Amino acid sequence: EDDLGWLGYFIGRNQSVHDLTIDFLPQDDQRVDAFIEGVNCNRSLREFSILADRDIGISLQNLCSFFRENNNLRAVYLYHSEIGRECARELALALGKRRVKTLRHLSFRNNNLGDEGFADIVQALWTQPQLDRLVCTSNNIGRISCEALGALMRERMTNLTSLHLRGNGINDAGLQALVPGFCSNNNLERF
Repeated sequence: EDDLGWLGYFIGRNQSVHDLTIDFLPQDDQRVDAFIEGVNCNRSLREFSILADRDIGISLQNLCSFFRENNNLRAVYLYHSEIGRECARELALALGKRRVKTLRHLSFRNNNLGDEGFADIVQALWTQPQLDRLVCTSNNIGRISCEALGALMRERMTNLTSLHLRGNGINDAGLQALVPGFCSNNNLERF
């Protein structure tokens, strides 16, 4: 019955696993936490993806050392995970403390980050100038996030080639905040 915990244990101890995609997590928080605890120990994953269709914010907070210390991590995809503001802040702290600059793709889709939550993540990305793809679709972001992102693109993130912000209801003030970043970033190919 505790297959998820054993899977987490296996992933945590295995140094050959490079990609992990989780398309379902049960409603049992203890089982999810046991799985997350194991994943948190892994340092070989290059791509990490969760499609949860439920609130796993607390469990994701337990992955902060994984996000901070995995020197091989190149892509993170978090979908339908109801992350929320507090977890977004914790993820931002972890991303901001990454010493190795391997992260290339960061994707948040339909996680309810909110404007301030995504702004926290954007602030952390000042330490990740190598990022070339950023997705934040359907996360209720607005002017605050756009101001932070516009400043980041204008002054620091010059490798960004792909930015996806659809489904957020960004108004004219948000778009105006992004314009200086668009003008300064010659690599942006997709928006």
